[in-house]
Amino acid sequence: TLIYFSFSFYVFQPTSPKFGKADSYEKLEKLGEGSYATVYKGKSKVNGKLVALKVIRLQEEEGTPFTAIREASLLKGLKHANIVLLHDIIHTKETLTLVFEFVVSLYIFFFLHSIT
Repeated sequence: TLIYFSFSFYVFQPTSPKFGKADSYEKLEKLGEGSYATVYKGKSKVNGKLVALKVIRLQEEEGTPFTAIREASLLKGLKHANIVLLHDIIHTKETLTLVFEFVVSLYIFFFLHSIT
């Protein structure tokens, strides 16, 4: 049985019409890839800040993966020093992109370079 979820909401009320739009962010480099998403280092064209773009590929017949809906739903309400902040969500026909704060960590840097 296929369950289709319609997924469209903002993390916060945007003060600019640029939030929630794919052209508001520039992909700079690929950081990693998993079974259902690819993570890129990006830059906001709205405020110039670095961001992490988690691009989740959507299957037309399956809709938005439940795991992505759960992740976004949980993260949109969490604000804690040890949890990465979710800034924006962009939903298109082909992808769901979660826009996170970009966190520089030596541990993450060395871990990513050790597996490549």
